[in-house]
Amino acid sequence: MDLKASADEDLMLAVRLGDAEAFDEITRRFQARLFRFALRRVGRRDVAEDLAQETLLKVWRHRDRFRPGARAGTWIFALCLNNIRDHWRRRRPEVSLEEPAAAHEAESGSGRPPRKDPGEEAADREIASLLMEALRSLGGRPSELLELRGTQDLSLEEAGRRVGLGPEAARAAASRAYKKVRAYLEQRMERP
Repeated sequence: MDLKASADEDLMLAVRLGDAEAFDEITRRFQARLFRFALRRVGRRDVAEDLAQETLLKVWRHRDRFRPGARAGTWIFALCLNNIRDHWRRRRPEVSLEEPAAAHEAESGSGRPPRKDPGEEAADREIASLLMEALRSLGGRPSELLELRGTQDLSLEEAGRRVGLGPEAARAAASRAYKKVRAYLEQRMERP
């Protein structure tokens, strides 16, 4: 197999079988992209380097979980995103009810939901922004259909009626729209 000319998916299938040379090629192709992806989400070079490295280790350790037919980049970046989420969870301080401020807050029961970690909030905003970009890229009825479903919690049939589509046409339009949104998001996540 010519590793440099092979598709990512073919390399991952070889990695799945334990091919260390194919893994080296995957590492060469993805390491810098994973670093940039992590850096945009954590803002620190040292942490981003560690997260990219951890991701590549997970690729090797969990290679048997890669499924034929899956997109290699999507699978690898999903592992990286999980590492980033774990990073922000680990950074969240533990709260003890033995601490006076925590005990007072628990006793007063302000009723407000606990604040998210700033990194999680930033990641949530970025994901929401990407989803809105993807929806806008659809344009017309498909965009309206998915927005109505997501923002007003409507059934597919009800959202379809509101944009002038019957039940069958709404299902077909939604199916095409979801595929386009998925392709758009995969392209954006794999962009170097």
